[in-house]
Formats: sequence, C-alpha cells, structure tokens
Amino acid sequence: MYYCLPRTQLNRLQHIQNPIAHVVVAASRFFVTYHILKSMHWLKIQECIEYKVIFATYELLQSSSSHYLRDLITVQPSRSIRSPALVTIV
Repeated sequence: MYYCLPRTQLNRLQHIQNPIAHVVVAASRFFVTYHILKSMHWLKIQECIEYKVIFATYELLQSSSSHYLRDLITVQPSRSIRSPALVTIV
C-alpha cells in the first residue's frame, strides 16, 4: 500500500498523474490541473490513497468473512454526537 509513503514519493506520483490528466482531456499544459482532475472525477494521489484505505476498512467491517483481519481492527465509539467513531488498526 502507498499509505505510509513519504511526501516526496507522493509528490512524484502526483507529478506523473497531472500530465496524464492533461493528455486524457487534450488540455493545454497551462490549464489548471485541479479542474481537469475534478472534471474527470479523479482524486489527487493522497486523496485516492486515503479513500481506498477508508473503503477497504468499511468493506472489511461490513463483510462476514476475514475474521482474522477484522480482529485487528478496533472501533472506538465517538465521545460526541457530531464526530464519527474512530477506527484503529493494530
């Protein structure tokens, strides 16, 4: 997983994704990359990694299989009504 990569490595990956997005939509390299990514519903590299970790954790908690993996996750109830529960992975 890319979750623990240092910021320099994430920046390298982002610098690879940006020109690919420009090529896919045939945009000038001077066009703002954020708008291109948004128009294609692409996430930035860091956001994509976080989303995949959250989604995988959700799927694991909802699944009836993989008990050995689910035992590694601890769900701590929130202390406030507004904040969500905290999930920690051992």
